[in-house]
Amino acid sequence: SAVDASRRLELSARNTLQTLKNELATSQPKRKTLEAARDLVAVQKRQAQIDRQRTRVISPVAGTVISDRVRKDEYVNEGDPLIVISDTSHMEVKCNLRVDELYWVWLQSGIFRPGANSSLKSRYEIPKTKVDVVFEFKGIEYIWDGELSRYEGAGLDEATRTVPCRVLVAEPTNVRYGESSPSIPTLIIPSLTSGMYVTIRISVNSPIPLIKLPSAAVRPGGQVWVARNDTLNIEAIDVVRATAERTLVRVKKNAGLTPGDVVIVSPLANVREGMSVREALP
Repeated sequence: SAVDASRRLELSARNTLQTLKNELATSQPKRKTLEAARDLVAVQKRQAQIDRQRTRVISPVAGTVISDRVRKDEYVNEGDPLIVISDTSHMEVKCNLRVDELYWVWLQSGIFRPGANSSLKSRYEIPKTKVDVVFEFKGIEYIWDGELSRYEGAGLDEATRTVPCRVLVAEPTNVRYGESSPSIPTLIIPSLTSGMYVTIRISVNSPIPLIKLPSAAVRPGGQVWVARNDTLNIEAIDVVRATAERTLVRVKKNAGLTPGDVVIVSPLANVREGMSVREALP
């Protein structure tokens, strides 16, 4: 019985020994595989460190960072946006022009007149026009030089029936103040910035003759009362642009209102063509 017990213990020990030998034989290749993986990771780490030393993230524009998309030590893939930069080297102003306002820009350029030799490309581009970008603050007008540069889209805005346009301000830091400002500013706004509500002023040299009238002289129905030889004449006018103080009207050929006419701004009762009038003494 003792011998049998000893033999069973010997057999169990031999089985355990064989199992350990098998595990050892299996562990040797696995160790080599893990060591190779370790060496590969070490090489990749050294390569990443070299790449990091040689890598620079360069912005294509000079501007101000307005949004961070990732944080430090985060993993990013190729093509992922890192930051959002506002280009401050130049600014664009969004504006909407009515068709009757854009008409004068087209008219001034001369390329859309009948018989003008305009290319197909120019018909889809807005004529380059100098404008003033005006920002009013505390009663003082700050002005930047801009250029009406392009259309924003290919048609009218469906809600406002106006033409979306873009104004390019090449030098946002080059600002001046309006000479008509009531006082000299104590400081100059550093730069034109995003979010400002501004006014666009477009100066147009009209190729057609116009007459400037006091707005008080324009009567309902597009009429003007004119005093000629102490007689009242009623003239129909074609209003081009009207403000609170001045109204521009188109000059008609061989008839109607002419430069030098005396217009009546005072209210009169029972007005009729040919009635006698006289100029009130100041």
